[in-house]
Amino acid sequence: MRSIFLHTALLGLLLIASGQQNAGNPGDRLLQEGRLLFDSARYPDAQNRATAALEFFRKSAQQDAVKSGEALLLLGDVFLELGEFEAAADQFQSALRIFEKERNVLLEAKALNSLGEFWFKKSDFSKAETYYRRALALREQKLDPINGEIANSYNNIGNCFASTGRYAEALNLHQKALEIRQQVLPAGHATLAVSHSNIATCLYLIGDYAGALPQFEAAINIRSKMLGADHPKMAPLYNNLGNCYDELGRTDLALECYRRSLAIRKAHFNPDHPSIASVLENLGDLSVGRGDYLAALDYYREAYAIQSKVQGPQSLAVAALLHRIGLCFQYREDYVQALQYHLNAAGIFRNELGAEHPRLAELYSNVGNCYADKKEPEQATTYYRKSLDIFYKAYPEGHPAIVQAYNNLGSVFLEQENYHEALNLFQQAEKMLLQLPVSQEGDTKLAILIKNAALALAGLGRWKQALADCERARNSLRGADLITELELLSGEAILLKKYAHFSGDWSVLRSAARVFTRALDRLDSLRLQMSSSDTRLQWITRKYAIFGEAIEANFTLWEKTGETTFLETAFSIAEHGKSLQLVENLRKEQAERFAGIPDSLLAKERAIGLEINRLEKLRAYWIQQESREKVQEIEAALAGERRSLAALVASFETKFPEYFRLKYSRKTATPGSIRKGFLHADQAMTAYFATDSFLLAFLITRETFNGVRIPLDFPLSNWVVDMRSSIQSYPMANSEEADSLSNAYVEAATRLYQKIVAPLEAAGLAGHPHWTIIPDRELAFLPFEALLRKKPEAAHRFKSHAYLLRDYSISYAYSATQLGDLMAHTYQRPSKIMAAFAPEFRGNDYGLTALQHNRREARSVGALFDGDILEGAAASVEAFRRDAGKYRMLLLATHGKASSTYDKPSYLVFSPNKNTAFELIVRDLYEMHLPAELVVLSACETNLGEHKEGEGVVSLAKGFFHAGVRSMVATLWSVDDARNADLMLQFFQQIRKEKPKDDALKQAKLNYLKARPHDEAHPFFWAAAVATGDMTPMDFRSPWRWLLYGTGMLIAGVVVWWKRSYFLVKKRHQKKQR
Repeated sequence: MRSIFLHTALLGLLLIASGQQNAGNPGDRLLQEGRLLFDSARYPDAQNRATAALEFFRKSAQQDAVKSGEALLLLGDVFLELGEFEAAADQFQSALRIFEKERNVLLEAKALNSLGEFWFKKSDFSKAETYYRRALALREQKLDPINGEIANSYNNIGNCFASTGRYAEALNLHQKALEIRQQVLPAGHATLAVSHSNIATCLYLIGDYAGALPQFEAAINIRSKMLGADHPKMAPLYNNLGNCYDELGRTDLALECYRRSLAIRKAHFNPDHPSIASVLENLGDLSVGRGDYLAALDYYREAYAIQSKVQGPQSLAVAALLHRIGLCFQYREDYVQALQYHLNAAGIFRNELGAEHPRLAELYSNVGNCYADKKEPEQATTYYRKSLDIFYKAYPEGHPAIVQAYNNLGSVFLEQENYHEALNLFQQAEKMLLQLPVSQEGDTKLAILIKNAALALAGLGRWKQALADCERARNSLRGADLITELELLSGEAILLKKYAHFSGDWSVLRSAARVFTRALDRLDSLRLQMSSSDTRLQWITRKYAIFGEAIEANFTLWEKTGETTFLETAFSIAEHGKSLQLVENLRKEQAERFAGIPDSLLAKERAIGLEINRLEKLRAYWIQQESREKVQEIEAALAGERRSLAALVASFETKFPEYFRLKYSRKTATPGSIRKGFLHADQAMTAYFATDSFLLAFLITRETFNGVRIPLDFPLSNWVVDMRSSIQSYPMANSEEADSLSNAYVEAATRLYQKIVAPLEAAGLAGHPHWTIIPDRELAFLPFEALLRKKPEAAHRFKSHAYLLRDYSISYAYSATQLGDLMAHTYQRPSKIMAAFAPEFRGNDYGLTALQHNRREARSVGALFDGDILEGAAASVEAFRRDAGKYRMLLLATHGKASSTYDKPSYLVFSPNKNTAFELIVRDLYEMHLPAELVVLSACETNLGEHKEGEGVVSLAKGFFHAGVRSMVATLWSVDDARNADLMLQFFQQIRKEKPKDDALKQAKLNYLKARPHDEAHPFFWAAAVATGDMTPMDFRSPWRWLLYGTGMLIAGVVVWWKRSYFLVKKRHQKKQR
């Protein structure tokens, strides 16, 4: 594992020593009150007293230049604390000129010291040190060596050393300062807290976190007794103690410290104060450590906005934040932006600190990590070696930074299978680490190093030692964090799996399976710590390889032992890694309904979600407009809204335990629950899962549960691309090209059938005419209906091909769990049956092609159900948002566009309007509620989109499922307007007959094939439309029919009773007459 180097500037608090003043005149009294108010953090009041004192001492009758200078120093101190640095510098310079003129050496030293503080706050440590040394030289002329002012100078110069990487020199000066202060100050004096804090800072930066902790605690104990727990001078101590806890792995205590520090600073300072930015940075670092990169990005952007304004765009503070923001993009796998931010930061670091500063080395390490993640080992090695060279010059041998640099280099060699070199580096790093003081952080690094060495040993075939090292790595931990545990467990499980295959000892593979289970438990626990659905998915995506390894291990055990439990476990793991956001969203709705959360709170949650969506779209717009200022403004607003949402959801989870249990339930569909829940006797389900070497297929029918391993000894991705390309290119091809494309299509369609379907038919799929497919990776873009059982003699005679369409009614699902939850979900039928939207695109200013047949399609389909037709301007986004939730069925005959990037999401187009948006993007659907039984997207590419591990294809169709839709028909490529309109009319005619939706689509396609000539029977014209979700037939009979039936029966019964009674009475009357 390559750790992140995050340099946290831990600045010691510099207290201003002020002697007791003579209160014999009003000016002295004002100065004394001002200093007391300053020490109490009442800065505006202190400023008023200092200003009044300055005016008093400048009057001709009371003129006192030295006292005026002291008032200027106090004013400067106030401005410095308030973050008004330039104003502070003006006061200090004015005071210095007065003291130089008056030849007051000690006050001149004080003014020089204050100017040193100004440059220190501005992060110009070279200038700060110059002023501090000038102050020290003057003090040494006038004062004894054992004097508090001498100690102050040592303290300040030590802070400059610490901030420029000279930690050993800094520690020496701070210890000298503490020795003097302990001699001249009473026990418990507030200034002693400064020394303890700065010594702790140096120990922290050297890597001795265990040694730093008691020093920070001593500083807090002293200062809290003197000033109170909420004094602003407590904030830096809480912040620094939080840093120490973070390094020691106590992230819970670190978070508590950071929050206390932030609350104090926000209570006492303006929103743009730089000290607020420093805590935001640390909260961001903590979020990165937990894997919550979106939350971290929000913190860093907020801090960046403050520091850019206060420190300037080329300051060290801004460079540090550029580095951190780059890391967030790196972990979100946006390497282009990550490197851009990293290298911008590197330029500032080189200019401000020189080419051999440790902070530049830390940045180089992360640039190396970025290239390693991009699988560019040569570039990664270059930057790792750059960082190592600098670390060797800055730190003593064995420093944690050097250890980590060795680990990073070793990891690159491990990826390249250069096991000898990797093992050498890991073992050298281990020796260094063992010489450091024992700490939990050291234990974690040691465990990771031993685990990596074990993987290198395994590569060399030294299995016995490798397995022993895995156990040693696990035993070396003491209370590790979840991320480290996951790293170790996954590494151990993979090693055991490899050894099992090498040795043929399947008992070892059983052990691997158990360890994988523990690793996946840790992964799930980490996922639940994330602040949003997006970050939870991002975390799973980064660790998705573990799913594949665990599935393959259990699948192999089933093959070797015949124990069905292993196949069930493999299926369960596969389900855990599919459509995570969609399943979570469906369960969230159920949880909200059953947990008793008040409607007002749910409305608040929805309002925040809508605002986040609005801001996301605004951000995308201003990015396109290249308005950096607007983007930053919106990002700040987004950060606030996301935190509000996270806090609200956290309150749900705390106050309504049932909500948490239902929303984050780990329950997945099982073969048994699928059979009982929704699988019919003539139906089969196949869930595919792709690993690097195999395509694993799980086949479930009412009678069997089986697995099929398909070796990827063929280029699956290339074949899928070939098939799609040959289909999509056909309509525009000339005669010669059409022949070539037809041959390419039948070749690819036949080969794919033989590889990925025929083995399933042999395993039990055959004889089940209804087939539900859960695809994985590239299979999500494949129209299975267009696969061919055999290669035809004439490729261009498309009407007669042996399509799978002829044998199966095929539907698709995102996961068995999602489909099972959907089928079990109580459905509340909307009041209206059908709405068809047919926007008008003729003469628009946006380059949208006019659709010639969408109105005809909407009118024809609408007439089947007496539905509402929204044409032209009436087919607007506003109308869809307002009314779509009222209908059981929706037809959208319009333009659609798929996208594979987050910044340009997939969208549907409604009637263009110059005044309002007319595009509906995927994220818009996440915030809507659409309880439709069926939505048909008669538009282009509506089932395509970005593929994400753990979620699948993020398409427009999937967006509708997020909104609550039960079934969809969407398209896999750009469709022909006229022919698709005819196909959809055929489909709805079958729906009107109350056929199952998959049967309805199959029959529509077969009817289309029968009615068309060979060239129009090409799969391009009919195979794009695919059905997903609940295929249950729709019931169009009136809900009042049972009442009518009952009323009719009652009337009939009354009539029968009346007639019977009438004849009985008549008969008795006739008897009496006789």
